Amino acid sequence: MNGQQNTNRRIAIVDNDVLALTALRALIEQQLPQCTVTWTTDDGQTAVDRCLTAATRPELLLVDMSMEGMSGISVCRRIRTETPDVTLLAVTSFTVNTYAAAAASAGAQGIVGKADVNRLCQGIETVLNGGIYVHIRSDDEPATDLPPSVTFQTAQQAYERLDGGRSSIGAGGKEPYALSTQEATIMDLCCSGLDFTEIAERLNISPSTVRTHIGHIKTKLGARNLSQAVVRWMTGKGQL
Repeated sequence: MNGQQNTNRRIAIVDNDVLALTALRALIEQQLPQCTVTWTTDDGQTAVDRCLTAATRPELLLVDMSMEGMSGISVCRRIRTETPDVTLLAVTSFTVNTYAAAAASAGAQGIVGKADVNRLCQGIETVLNGGIYVHIRSDDEPATDLPPSVTFQTAQQAYERLDGGRSSIGAGGKEPYALSTQEATIMDLCCSGLDFTEIAERLNISPSTVRTHIGHIKTKLGARNLSQAVVRWMTGKGQL
């Protein structure tokens, strides 16, 4: 990229693998000289706080999806429900299908595998310039085509969809229910077809905690069972 407008682009990284943080920072500094890594952290809450503070807010945050503690999905959702001013690119060591649906729903602008340096750089440049990006598999990788229901949005579009994080807005513009960040993330994962054990693994919580959240969700949505809760959640988001 050339031109004064494309220099000194501010990037931050959150990943609880210290080696991955170091490697990602070095890669960016070597491959993308127009970008500056302003900070890194291995803690999700720290990343959220810094992104919501004007003095430390980057233009782009790289978010690892499989973090312990606060998940990468929750990091994306908490930032996106508060501001459209930080673009979010999900990164993962797993196939992109593992986290794509949840990352898109949580307000990320794309997802890419960590192992592919060229595509990771493409993703960073694309998202920094207002686009959306989905990692396309390399020739030696298994097929990872995303289902048609997975649609990434720009930061502004995702922010408006999530209504500043304060509610889930239905197709009619009403506010049918308001779930917590964790509850909304769990419902998004349920809608992507994950079972309780898989959700627990993604969010680094126990299956019993997932069941407890589901119980609260059903009460808030006035649903008799999980299937009805999923339908009401997706309808409220205008996806049905």
